[in-house]
Amino acid sequence: MRSRIVLLVLTLSLATAGVLAGPGLASASNCSNFHGRLAVKGFVRLYVRGSTGNLNKYYYTCVGRRGKVFKLPGQDGGDTAHLGTFAVGAGSYIAWSNLDVEEASPIAQATVWSMTARTGRVTVNNVPAWPNANDPALPNSNVLVDSIVQVNDGSLAWLANLQTNNTPPGGQTNNWAVVRIGASGTHTTLALNPNLTNLDNPGDGSTVTWEDNGAPMSAPLKGT
Repeated sequence: MRSRIVLLVLTLSLATAGVLAGPGLASASNCSNFHGRLAVKGFVRLYVRGSTGNLNKYYYTCVGRRGKVFKLPGQDGGDTAHLGTFAVGAGSYIAWSNLDVEEASPIAQATVWSMTARTGRVTVNNVPAWPNANDPALPNSNVLVDSIVQVNDGSLAWLANLQTNNTPPGGQTNNWAVVRIGASGTHTTLALNPNLTNLDNPGDGSTVTWEDNGAPMSAPLKGT
């Protein structure tokens, strides 16, 4: 009998020790019971567990104090998947970039993700950050995400950077793109050239703005 009691206690301890209780769902019952470093505090919260470096680090999110805690998808503890460029707090949405850094490859390329922290539903799933899959420079270039903006219907836009390492005298060249995904999943390239900067969504967030060689530009962000 004693051994059965000890086994039961051990089983219950493992069930509450931070292991996943289901696909993407962390074992803590709600935000207030979750133990981790609070990276972003607000209605939508972003937590980090594990190392302060790139390895053995995992991200979790939840809404309010009583919301369920979800593990962000696409993680491997920082082995090759480096999460960053978080956009947190648009309604219940959270968006981020996932930079694939392979040890054997000199090239690192990012994808974009989004989910609702209220239900854990993934709304943008591993979308390549660079919009042109046929770009001849793509196989030999890094693709980074400079910034992401998102609004409360789930629509988002990001500023992508294509870095191509050329031999001297050209050196590294950069190209930039502003990419939008609407609430219904519509995928649009809003701008594509070497002089894009300062992505933002001012005011009520319904518009995305950027600068093209210093000139202000804008496009609708919110909607399908």
